[in-house]
Amino acid sequence: MKPSDYGTARSMRKMLSRSKVVGIFGAPDSGKTFLAANLSWWMLEHVHGFVLSNIPLVRWTGEREVEASLDNYIVCDDFGYMFARISEILVNDRDARFLVVCDEAQRFSKTAWQSPIAQLLRATLPLVRKVNIVFVFLAVSEELLLKELREDESLVHIRIYKGGYYAETYARDALEQGYDPKQLAFVRWPLEGIEYEPLLVMPKPYLAVPVEEARKEPGLIYFDTKGISDWNPNPIHPATGKPFSMDAMLDAIKGIGWDVPLKLYNHMHGIGIEVPAIDRKEVLVELPEDRKEKPSTQKGIQPEVDRLIKAGISCRQVVAETGCSKRFYYLRKKELRKTGAIS
Repeated sequence: MKPSDYGTARSMRKMLSRSKVVGIFGAPDSGKTFLAANLSWWMLEHVHGFVLSNIPLVRWTGEREVEASLDNYIVCDDFGYMFARISEILVNDRDARFLVVCDEAQRFSKTAWQSPIAQLLRATLPLVRKVNIVFVFLAVSEELLLKELREDESLVHIRIYKGGYYAETYARDALEQGYDPKQLAFVRWPLEGIEYEPLLVMPKPYLAVPVEEARKEPGLIYFDTKGISDWNPNPIHPATGKPFSMDAMLDAIKGIGWDVPLKLYNHMHGIGIEVPAIDRKEVLVELPEDRKEKPSTQKGIQPEVDRLIKAGISCRQVVAETGCSKRFYYLRKKELRKTGAIS
């Protein structure tokens, strides 16, 4: 197959056309994140959907990179916050489409089969079929993933491989014509009869832009391919402040498909969920000594929490800096969004 015949637009559209799970595998610096940036650009530009990812966006100021934001691109690092945002969109547009990109998926490792994040991932996969979600995870190797993901073809519909070995094996013509292995990916999609079909991964006007090119145009927004991505292994329900349970969420949305958006919204926003009262006296007794000098009520720290949220600081950083609870963080974020202080 000649490079001119390699898949590009058609392949991207086909991958994003309906709900599925996609795995992208490759060694560090093989271009996995850049491929995810390509898929994100396609979702925003051509599918007009939403991207939820734990990969932050940056822009070049002329002197340094700073954190950036983009319409319909939602940075999230846990399933609780992710499904809360999805529910807010779905309840207003039941046909909305979502691309969820999870970097560093080797955290779903075979050595952590019973870990909370592994259990959440296994429970998430059936939901992908119920909502218009394309779930993409990036990992160094399939061998680092859960056995269930490695062996069950029905769970991971598409596997995309990056690296020199695949380029040498399936796209030697492209290498001879000067293509970099990072510009190539190889798609294995058994249900469609596709076995290691070459895919050209080219730069886009934004998001999927090489760092050296992005720095020639201050203000351009692109993926932070060198950043350290994380995924919270112990997500909190944004409305109740209790540990987020995927099983409870799936139980809450049982029934006909038409009702799923509203049921999901109600569950993720605590509507119809009994929130246990907090014994404030007991909480105060358990406060460590070094915390007693800090404001002991949410009212005292609200201005600082609001300021950090407006600045785009993550939940984990706000909690560490102010001592507020995750529940309080999400309640304030919801209120600020209502008032138009943040988008």
